[in-house]
Amino acid sequence: MPNRRAVLKSTAAGALVAVAGCVDRIGESIPDTEAGPDLFQADDTTPQPLDDTAVEQAGEVGRQVRESVVYLQTELGRGALASGAGFVYGDGDHVITNAHNIQGSETFDLWTLDGEAYEAEVVDYVADRQPDVALVRADGLDLDPLDSGSAEDLETGQPLLQVGHPSLMGNWVITAGPMASSSRFRSGLQTHVPGMQGNSGSPLVTLDGQVVGLTYGATSPDLRAPDEPPAGPPSDAANTRLVGRMMSLHVSIEAVNEQYTAWT
Repeated sequence: MPNRRAVLKSTAAGALVAVAGCVDRIGESIPDTEAGPDLFQADDTTPQPLDDTAVEQAGEVGRQVRESVVYLQTELGRGALASGAGFVYGDGDHVITNAHNIQGSETFDLWTLDGEAYEAEVVDYVADRQPDVALVRADGLDLDPLDSGSAEDLETGQPLLQVGHPSLMGNWVITAGPMASSSRFRSGLQTHVPGMQGNSGSPLVTLDGQVVGLTYGATSPDLRAPDEPPAGPPSDAANTRLVGRMMSLHVSIEAVNEQYTAWT
């Protein structure tokens, strides 16, 4: 795993090449709506990197958040495994994750930061993944839950972080980036916090340590109709940043709370 400072600096500047391979393509997880191509209304600029103070604070908060983040592993059959993240929420044995992380499994394995293993069971999940939320429970798990914040109070450019298990970087990795300017769609949020496969189920957290969202995927905001020609190259220069305008997608904490309350 890269050292913490290297991870935070490179992600804040949007320079992690591996982020190009993100989970859950948007067309597979969000059905057609009347909003059409205006579902995403992103601006045309690459986000400004976080300053050193925000990066340092994200690292400090992320190290505390790690204690409440778990690693989930599901057996798909024929020896194939799938993994993702989750975070302790509400009761100390309850874990919030994505429906797509656990859908099709009744039990699965869970690990905590200190290496303890648990067998977890599904409490409930949203079958159509609208929103992409699930609740699981592990007997004997007793970790501090993350504090709930307000996604409605987030501002453009506000520094945010997540902790998860991006497959090409390692486990319990802290990544940070700014809130996107056109941030809300349906019950979700868009940010420039880098994410990739393995970040599904990560908590989205403010620098105050409050969870404001649940990561479920990532996409480019440059959507087009199937029969439209693709846009031309943005420049003639060799690219060193593959993140660019890529967005990470998160269920708002308000939508998570609504599901959690219904299930408990």
